[in-house]
Amino acid sequence: PSTGYKWASCRAKVFFADYLHIAETIGKVYDGPLGHPRYAGLSHIEVPLMGRESLFDALTSERKYRGTSYCLELTGDRTVSYGTPAAVITTGSMTLEKWIWLEVLPTSNRKFWGWFGGTTWPWVVYINATGTLSFSATIGGVETNIASTVALSTLRWYQFAYTVAGKDLTLYLWNEDAQTLTTETTVNAFSSATRQGNTGCTYVDRSGSDATLKIWMDEGRVSSAVRTLTQITADRHRPIPAGSIPVSMVHYCRYDDGSGTTVTDSSATAANGTISGGGTSTWLWAMEGAADLAGTPKPDCWGARWGVAPV
Repeated sequence: PSTGYKWASCRAKVFFADYLHIAETIGKVYDGPLGHPRYAGLSHIEVPLMGRESLFDALTSERKYRGTSYCLELTGDRTVSYGTPAAVITTGSMTLEKWIWLEVLPTSNRKFWGWFGGTTWPWVVYINATGTLSFSATIGGVETNIASTVALSTLRWYQFAYTVAGKDLTLYLWNEDAQTLTTETTVNAFSSATRQGNTGCTYVDRSGSDATLKIWMDEGRVSSAVRTLTQITADRHRPIPAGSIPVSMVHYCRYDDGSGTTVTDSSATAANGTISGGGTSTWLWAMEGAADLAGTPKPDCWGARWGVAPV
């Protein structure tokens, strides 16, 4: 497809992000399952004869890309440990941003991102058994837990962003399938504008000890300042280039390592993570179902040929 100018009328093997992306149409027939649980039961896709440019034009509004080639799946009691980087112990204003895909929900509430294992912590994010998110912090030795009212569904991508400004907490929840944004603000969510620091905790990503939880993660960012919705939206579908990472972004994982047990922190903090523990961890292509594109050039529909950033 990277050199051809006509697309054959065929049953094409296709790959999906949150919408249809055609990555290979060389006249072959694909009659197996489409390789992702969301499309169970489908056996093929019909691609009509059309010019190359008109095909791209038709898909322009649907080409969504979360930033990098890979994402990380964690199941069972799998953990990515980043140690105890002081810069990430954010006790005042802050912003959290992360893409997640819930393959299977936990049977009970699970901490999947933040400070874990001790007695006090500045912030933790839970996924609850109902699919809601919770932001947790310790103030005065007591855990304050603020749950969202909107539940996340399985088998779709969301980006969530929490901002803490003084005592107020705001959740921005982007549903990639529906292309909708939900905003929930809790005024005076906390009794103090300063949350407690870390006592005995380690900063981690984890799937928890619940054997049922299966979660994919992509583009995780921690900032020690409030990022505006305009800034969050502008960076939602792109990686932030090395020279443009804000000073206040104290931890930034693209989850683009693709192999091995290291998760690279691209921020100035450089607190890389190490994958360990029970359960499993798998590097997956961020473009759903595209694992067998590994090692091949990205197709034109990602913007590679045109030399422009994917949108």
